[in-house]
Amino acid sequence: MNSSYFWAKTKADKTPGKSVLSHMNDVREAARLLLLQHKFLLGQYHCDIDQLAALAGLHDIGKIAPGFQMKCSQWLRDAGLEKEARVNRWDAIHEADHAKITQYVLQDYLSSVGVDSTAAEYWAAVAGAHHGRLYQPGLRPPDGFKKDDEWDKRRVEVIERFLGNSRLPSLPIDDARPIFWWMAGLISVADWIGSNENFFPAGIETSFSESTEIAKGAFKTVGLDSLDIKQGLSFEDVFEFSPNDLQRKIGADIKEPGLYVIEAPMGMGKTEAALWCSYQFMQRGLASGIYFALPTQATSNRIHKRINDFVAKITSSSIKTRLVHAGSWLLDEVNMPSLRPVVDFERESARDAVDWFVSKKRALLAPLGVGTVDQALMSVIAVKHFFVRQFALAGKVVILDEVHSYDLYTGTLIKTLCDRLLPLGCTILVLSATLTNSRRKQFLEKRADQNDDNPYPLVSSGDFAVSINPPESKTVAVAHKNVSEALKDALDAARKGASILWICNTVNSAQEIFKVAQQQNDSGVELGLLHARFPMFRRQELEDYWMEKLGKEEKNRSGCILFSTQIVEQSVDLDADLMISELAPTDMLLQRLGRLWRHDRKGRSLIQRELWLIAETHLLDEFKKAAAGEIKKMLGPKTFVYAPYVLLRSLEIWGGLSSLTLPRDIRGLLEKTHCDRIDEPKGWQDLYKIMRGDM
Repeated sequence: MNSSYFWAKTKADKTPGKSVLSHMNDVREAARLLLLQHKFLLGQYHCDIDQLAALAGLHDIGKIAPGFQMKCSQWLRDAGLEKEARVNRWDAIHEADHAKITQYVLQDYLSSVGVDSTAAEYWAAVAGAHHGRLYQPGLRPPDGFKKDDEWDKRRVEVIERFLGNSRLPSLPIDDARPIFWWMAGLISVADWIGSNENFFPAGIETSFSESTEIAKGAFKTVGLDSLDIKQGLSFEDVFEFSPNDLQRKIGADIKEPGLYVIEAPMGMGKTEAALWCSYQFMQRGLASGIYFALPTQATSNRIHKRINDFVAKITSSSIKTRLVHAGSWLLDEVNMPSLRPVVDFERESARDAVDWFVSKKRALLAPLGVGTVDQALMSVIAVKHFFVRQFALAGKVVILDEVHSYDLYTGTLIKTLCDRLLPLGCTILVLSATLTNSRRKQFLEKRADQNDDNPYPLVSSGDFAVSINPPESKTVAVAHKNVSEALKDALDAARKGASILWICNTVNSAQEIFKVAQQQNDSGVELGLLHARFPMFRRQELEDYWMEKLGKEEKNRSGCILFSTQIVEQSVDLDADLMISELAPTDMLLQRLGRLWRHDRKGRSLIQRELWLIAETHLLDEFKKAAAGEIKKMLGPKTFVYAPYVLLRSLEIWGGLSSLTLPRDIRGLLEKTHCDRIDEPKGWQDLYKIMRGDM
């Protein structure tokens, strides 16, 4: 067997198209370019770029094995091995998963050239994970594997030809543990680039120097090259208005990568503050890009447009941000080129080999991305290619917007995400209007009993806290009305010119009240309905219309009522004269109030800010006497959206309010909602245990 002719990729006619050695060269050079973008991170963990690039190239050494090579019948005929494969039943005896063979071969080879045995096992596992299937370090011999047989000798021969005069004796173990999965992600990305016939055509063997030049061109094509950031811009240059106290202090006080919590009321400019901080880091070379993560598709769609304007100001190129969520392929105007892999006939199809890198998945790799927080959270949960997501986020400013206190599960995942990304050179900005002291301390790893008297608004990290001058106080009148009364009064207010936002907790609720409103609307008040069940094209049209009608720039306002679900409650620049809302957690009610009198606008038909809360059909005393199961029924379908226990605590607090002052009352309302209590009814205690996972 000639070691030069083991195939790695086949052409469309199912004949050998690319040798293992040539493909490994291609991937090594793609990996080298990726590694050079992270020199600072690698320096922290004492890793050598050339050695890691070589490790990446070796990811496919396991293809030199009978279980893989037999998949190309033309190769078998050319090599004169067709009969041997059939007689010796290669298909039944030999392992077909080349990644598994790669891992075993590399852990053995690395140990043999002086790499610490534990380091060899872990680095081999990193290289073997490039198709998303993970095996434990210290892998046992794969099926049919024989040490020192002819196949093993050919593998070693190819490894030594590939490495040339270099060797891999100093791959670290202890220092490098935080970047093991990051490196697995890098190898997957490098393999995707090196497997693409747009760049590395089948049938053409590339030399070392050719692979380097082709990889450079590929990076530009797929948008992975470094950003060209303008230097020395002022806040006014970027946003065309002067910074407020929050935005000034963030620019002055956040200077090094780390985790920072930014607490400020709705509408105070947290988005611009975070973007200004991101620009400062990128122009100083402390960040390679931005991922702006929001809770919903609707909010990320809206922020996407605002951030594209920001990007146009800070970069010299025509780059735009990528939209990253489950429906983004329907909306994103930035079309990454269609990239076709070289065909190979493994058990893992060629489509599967590059599947991670299409649509929203590949978009996360872009230097500038806007999307939903779940796309980032999947880097710390057990999904295929989770490590590619870690690699995609490494070195960036990761902005986590609209983080709240009520959602324990997501809050725990976000804390895990922060813990995972900080060692990868990320700066994490947690933006919130509604964090409790305990949740902030959890993020910043402060003791629960640690004294913390810093006033709200606040910018804080583990070792400093900066108070922010609060905006002007605003009083909101709170009224409690049943649905019929609220609808009658809302139609009357709209007839007099009020722009009204009515937020429901479920799509069915929004549809039902909208239908009743249509039946009772005898004076032609404009009514609208917005929710997530509309077809995407129609939802986009409706969002665009209502964002403009209730937006900051609309001058010719007329009375109207928009019935919507929660998709408008966060990070959306709507300005309503009157807010009507169903019961929701305190965090969400405060967020909804952020759409009430959001801008200074003259000529409003109401003389004061008003929130009308839709009254529950049961009294608070009835909820206190009921069992957990009965409480869920009494609260209705919104318990499928929010934890019943948090709804009860919020009902207890808001039911007694006739007014509140913002931002003064924000933290107090949150603390009352989420503080621990020991004097609650049995049904409430049971719901608390269910929420915590204790029942």
